This record gives sequence, structure tokens and C-alpha cells, in this order.
Amino acid sequence: MSSPFDYKLASDASERQLAHPIVDDAFPYRAYSAVHDARTSKSHRAMERLGIGGTNIYYKDDAAWKAFRPPWGPRHCRCGWYPQSVEQAAKLGVQEAKDWWIRAMEMAAEHGGSPYQFLTRTEPPKHQHVTLPPFSPDSVCEPGALYVTDNPLILDDLRSGVEFRVERAMKDLRSLVTCERKHLRLRDALMTVPELIGMADALMKVGKNALVAWPALISCFVSQVSRQHHVERDSRQTLVFEAMRYVLDAGDTTERELILPIWIASEDANPQTLVEILTCKHWDVRKAAAERLGQSGQAGMVALAPLNLLLADRSKYVRAAASDAINRLSAQK
Repeated sequence: MSSPFDYKLASDASERQLAHPIVDDAFPYRAYSAVHDARTSKSHRAMERLGIGGTNIYYKDDAAWKAFRPPWGPRHCRCGWYPQSVEQAAKLGVQEAKDWWIRAMEMAAEHGGSPYQFLTRTEPPKHQHVTLPPFSPDSVCEPGALYVTDNPLILDDLRSGVEFRVERAMKDLRSLVTCERKHLRLRDALMTVPELIGMADALMKVGKNALVAWPALISCFVSQVSRQHHVERDSRQTLVFEAMRYVLDAGDTTERELILPIWIASEDANPQTLVEILTCKHWDVRKAAAERLGQSGQAGMVALAPLNLLLADRSKYVRAAASDAINRLSAQK
């Protein structure tokens, strides 16, 4: 099978051949053909409906065709294309081609010969171009969305150790961040726990340069938790939470805001980490950490002093949670 790079060369060569004066007039249109299986992203399939009149046909000089002629996009495009004559485009429902072909046939009937001899003389003065698609040819898919079938490809890029592939994978993950800021739903992008573990492991090995990709990965985990209402304990004891600890230490406010709520709710959150979280600027996080410490039993005794400081917190909810946690821990002495 040809690589994406080889296919790009072949596609360019085909376009150059069709630009030859002998065949240029005979094939003025291009037909887009996507592969229809689970691995094909929606944006690539959409190109079959964004041509002239909702068809898969584009005029050869159309800006949309030049931008999205297969293969396009940063990874693994398997779409194809083939040239179309005026007659073929007319049969596929392109009105411009129908009118053009009718004029050529009328002139052929009047003067004798083939309609193809009169295509240049009957060509419309201005060809119909389509609106550029609402997505970028440089994006993996529609803005803010990844697909389940992209996950193994992204993971493979992260593990490759090749700089441009790692950067591409982090760009793919970052495309999630602007999509679902509230983490309620990530469309088709929900990852399974094993995939999350693999991503976390790979990102940890990339190092601090990968911090920009962490918010999207953690938001996927939040979505997983919110949908399933639980994650098996074996999974909680794996690299996902090791990754959370890593970002808690190295990340900025954005990463912390994503991680802290899940970290606090985890059975693997140790009291010392929870004590550190008590200083978080967000009152709901401080409240949740205090409540969690109150349930920690003897292990939570290390938190008595920090909890006492929270009795003067500016939030009445945090003060109440701290007071309740102190009473619980004191009762267990």
C-alpha cells in the first residue's frame, strides 16, 4: 500500500497530466470520492456533498478543490478523486455541465462533428465555484472534535519519539479544549479507560512540553466519569492518577482546575495531597478537599492544623466543611 506521501505525489502528478492542452478541455471537473467506513472522519465524507449543487463534483480551478484535493489533512487521508468530462458531470446532475453539454450538442448538430469539438466555444463565461468548507484542510477533523478511530493514531504518534509526530498528536488533543469547556459531552471523542491510561503514560514521557495537551486528556476522563458514574478501582490506581499528580505539580491554573475535582473524589487521593489542595483559590475545591479529609480516618490527622486555618476562610461553606472535618477527625482520636 502506498504511503500518504506517495499518494500526494501521485495526486499532484495526475493534476499536472490533466493540465496538458490535449486533455485539459475534455476533463474540466473533478469528482471527490471518500472511503465509507468507520475510520473515515465526517469532514472527509462531507466533501462528497459540498461540491456544485450538493454533489461531489468540483470545477478544476475551484479554490475549494485546490485546498481539499485528496489527500488532505495532517494524517492518513484515504480519499480519492477522478477527472470528469462535461458529459459525465452533466449525467451526475451538475446544472452548469448540463447546459454546457446541451450547447455543445446543438452546435455539433448544426455544424457536424462531435460535441467535444465545440466544448471550448460553448464554455460558460464564468464557472460555478463553491463556498469553502467550514473546516480547515490542516485540521484532523471539525473544530473541537476528534473521533474514536483517531485515538490509536494519536497514541502511536505520541509514542514515536519523532518530534513532528509528537507535536501533531498534541495538536490533535488540543483541538478538544475549545469544544466542550464544561466537560459534559465530548461528542465522538470519548476515550476508553485503557486509551486514557496509554495517553497519560505517553504524555508523561514527553515531559513538560506536553502540558498544553493535558486539559483535553483530563476532560475526556471527566466525561468518562460523568457518563459511567464510576471508574473501576484498578484503573484509578494506574497511570491516569499518576499523570494527574504530575500535572498538579507542573501545570498551571487551567490544568489544576481540570484535575482537582476528580482527584479529590478519587479513593487514591492521599491526605498529604489533599492538604496541599486546601490552599486552592477555588472555594468549592477547598470545601471538597476538607470534606474528603473528614472521611480519611486516622490518616487524616495530619490535616488538623491546616483544617483549623480554614475556620477563618472567607467562604461560609468552606468554614462549615472544615469544622465538620475537624469534629470527625477529633472523634476518632
